[in-house]
Amino acid sequence: MPGWTPDSDPGRKAKPPWCATVRGGRYGSFDPLEGQVRHVPRDYPTIQAAIDAAHDGDLVLVANGVYQGAGNKNLSWDGRIKHLTVKSANGPLCAVIDCEGDGRAFVFADTLQNHLDVIDGFTMQNGNSQAGGDSTAAGPRRWS
Repeated sequence: MPGWTPDSDPGRKAKPPWCATVRGGRYGSFDPLEGQVRHVPRDYPTIQAAIDAAHDGDLVLVANGVYQGAGNKNLSWDGRIKHLTVKSANGPLCAVIDCEGDGRAFVFADTLQNHLDVIDGFTMQNGNSQAGGDSTAAGPRRWS
């Protein structure tokens, strides 16, 4: 969006002014019988840290912000061990994974993800890899 830039906390916590904060509701609470909610950056400093801590069936819920740097790109998990949902709290306009021209947002090569694995509600931008960009697509992509 023109005129908006992240604050001085690169990689996290920058919040575009048009994004609301989710409190409770469909994605603010989670059925403990289905898994645990792993909040980024409240409980984990990076998206990958939350993915690494997550167990099968967990939800990694990412707050509004622009996520950059180590632990916020080239994200992956082993589908043989766990199936996860990685979701932004408020959709693709509010959660951006900026690869800064080096790597991809998500990398899944022989990691056996399936229909139980979900990536939802992110803008992925500035990806660069010999095999493809953000997630094998050039330019910003919004998944929702």
